[in-house]
Amino acid sequence: MSKDVAQREFDLAGFRITNLGNPTAAGDATKTDNAQIPLAGRRNGAAGASLLAAAAEHIHPLEPDLIGLSDSALQVVTAKTEVWFGVVDFDQLVGDLVQVGLSAMLQTCLLQTWLDGEIGNPTAGTLIMNINSASPTLVPVASVGSAPFARPTGAHLLTLTVEPADGAEGRSLGRAVSLRGLFL
Repeated sequence: MSKDVAQREFDLAGFRITNLGNPTAAGDATKTDNAQIPLAGRRNGAAGASLLAAAAEHIHPLEPDLIGLSDSALQVVTAKTEVWFGVVDFDQLVGDLVQVGLSAMLQTCLLQTWLDGEIGNPTAGTLIMNINSASPTLVPVASVGSAPFARPTGAHLLTLTVEPADGAEGRSLGRAVSLRGLFL
């Protein structure tokens, strides 16, 4: 067995060899930075300026994530009824847009999701999603919104209302809302 002990200025790929110390110019052979703790993921990723492979300032963007909310109670409605409300911190989502998913068991009623309404008067807010059913029995209904909205910052009130179809008595069971962050 023999060793190649020749001192070369360039490796076989044409990169300058600097004894694998810290590189000084783009294209130098490089080493990994095993001393620095990598930065945690952030809303906006960045390649980093270091010439080291796996540079310590290199940041991977966070993946789009999901906030899920649910209410399992059975609601019988004879007029527009506020069935659930809660505060959502939109800073927990990553991305510029929010896509809404809505599901429930519905019987002759319309289920609506409102943003920034008022408790007791949710329709003063912005309607962000709705689903409905004309079925005379409880049936599963689910949909994902096709028009994401701009992600607000901070905490906002999210409200669900149920309204019976044509003044009939409606029922709603097991409502679930999903909010997914999306990038432009």
